[in-house]
Amino acid sequence: MPRHMFKANWLYELPFGPGKPFAPTNPFWSRLVEGWQTAGIINWRSGRPFGIFSGRGTFHRDSQSDANTVTLTQPANVRDLAGRRSIGGGVFWFDPCLSPETGAACTDPNAIAGLFGLPAPGQLGTLRQTSFFGPRRFKVDFSLMKRTWLTETVSVEFRWEIFNLFNNTNFDNPEQEIFDDDFGQIVETIGTPREMQFALKINF
Repeated sequence: MPRHMFKANWLYELPFGPGKPFAPTNPFWSRLVEGWQTAGIINWRSGRPFGIFSGRGTFHRDSQSDANTVTLTQPANVRDLAGRRSIGGGVFWFDPCLSPETGAACTDPNAIAGLFGLPAPGQLGTLRQTSFFGPRRFKVDFSLMKRTWLTETVSVEFRWEIFNLFNNTNFDNPEQEIFDDDFGQIVETIGTPREMQFALKINF
């Protein structure tokens, strides 16, 4: 689970129309401004925990060793090595040189080449399974609605709904196996770009 999570929602009816603080006397304007509401949902959370895995059956057969972590080749404060960065046009959470399998040159001055090593045969990796936290996520959904009463029991409702209002990109966790060609890179996003929809319905 993320370390921090914040969720909030609101529904607010605008103070215009009959019986409201701002009530036009003109029937046309009164009908135009009455029944407006705004609503929204805010969802913010810190990144999900994850680990770095060897992806090799050094402790047991492959089907039982997928979750075997790596072994550090030397002492290091590994959390200082995590964070979003651009390398070669891609989005990374780790410098690929931390894996001894990529053969990449380090671009992070604090990175240690080959730090994440393969555990010895019959050994478990020494790195904890949830040593890191991935990218945070933020999303706002918003809607604007107008309800117009045709009679005492019949109304027309118009809605404009926007999902991911600010078109925010939420990145997934990076590739976590040191033998993966994309190790350390973020190759997927969570959710969708901004989407809008309109709705019209009759309530009776």
